[in-house]
Amino acid sequence: MPIHRLSLVFRGRLSAVPTVLWGRYAPIASISVAPDDTVADVRERLMCELIRIVHPGDWQNDHDGAWAPRYLAIVDEAVPGPASAIADPDAPSPPLAAEPWPLAPDPEAYGEQAGWWIVVDGTAERELSPAFPTRDLAEQEAERLNRADPHAEWYRHWFTVEYEEAEA
Repeated sequence: MPIHRLSLVFRGRLSAVPTVLWGRYAPIASISVAPDDTVADVRERLMCELIRIVHPGDWQNDHDGAWAPRYLAIVDEAVPGPASAIADPDAPSPPLAAEPWPLAPDPEAYGEQAGWWIVVDGTAERELSPAFPTRDLAEQEAERLNRADPHAEWYRHWFTVEYEEAEA
């Protein structure tokens, strides 16, 4: 059965999704949205999620490229606006996603801490901790930071996937 359209039904975090959505709509596509995501970023994620839902075998086996042209107009309609525009200016910060990161075993660069571990955010662009001598200690610190993160869940847009009615 061909897809008729995608409709935005909720913006927020999983823990805030009204339970009525789960019983009323099936299937539902959900994509993460960060404050600096453009319309093009969101369209790309929605296309991937749509193909994953509708054609899971092709998606899983990396044969999903043929489906994208077929769904382009539907995705563009579901996420309107210029491709370079910010998709959701009200989107809150993404989760911290802290994780351990090894320092290079270079004594010239890191001195006594060469080969130690630090904690970085999910983008690996911000250092969040001092150096730890073991990965285990860095992992414990990353877990502590993630538990304390007020944005532990991704902010998402939720879309219903609606199919055309079959003619009798």
